[in-house]
Amino acid sequence: GLAEEGPPLGEPPPAGPGTSEPSPDTGRPAWRPFFLRPRGRATVVVIVLGVPVIAAYIAARTLPTALWFDELGQLDVYGRIFAATVEFYVVVMATVALFISANLAIALRRSEVAKTFPGVLASIAASLVTGSMFASSVEGHWQTYLLWRHRQTFGVVDPIYGKDVGFFVFTLPFERMVSGLLLWLVAVAILYVALVYMARGELRFRPRHATFPAQLHLAGLAAIFLLVVAWRF
Repeated sequence: GLAEEGPPLGEPPPAGPGTSEPSPDTGRPAWRPFFLRPRGRATVVVIVLGVPVIAAYIAARTLPTALWFDELGQLDVYGRIFAATVEFYVVVMATVALFISANLAIALRRSEVAKTFPGVLASIAASLVTGSMFASSVEGHWQTYLLWRHRQTFGVVDPIYGKDVGFFVFTLPFERMVSGLLLWLVAVAILYVALVYMARGELRFRPRHATFPAQLHLAGLAAIFLLVVAWRF
């Protein structure tokens, strides 16, 4: 009769659903919902705190200007400006993130880190953060981007360079901005790749040593850098 009422005194009760105590059958921790695990709790906290902060930041940056345009009766103008700014931001961020992630994937292709979830997540996070930083630094040039998108010819040829005057008004400012952005992008990619190879022991300065894949990768990035310099000139 005592055995039916419960476990003997001094013994812990058997693990039930939703607990982390070992199961009496398998000896492994019982299943718990994702939001009750340490990683799940951290994710919930980031979402609960991060989403309102991001929303407040966007509102603080856009609402005053939107209200000012609304007072002037030109809210649709601000809507087009905002759309162009977001489009330019996304294009720059996606381009930078793809370039950085591709180079990190090449540098980590023979590493065990690239096969783990934390390693992939860290690579994606570094690419997105770098892309957002580049996009934030150039989002104020949305007018240059719009002028290039809607470029037109003037029908007047410059006597020195033989180009239409519209090239100097619409295209040249945008190309100068893009070339400067590319130079910084390749330089940051070289820094990231060099740090990865140094962490893996494939690149050392004392004594100087670099494996062939590291040499080939860094030489390719240096060639891209020189091509961008030549295009800028």
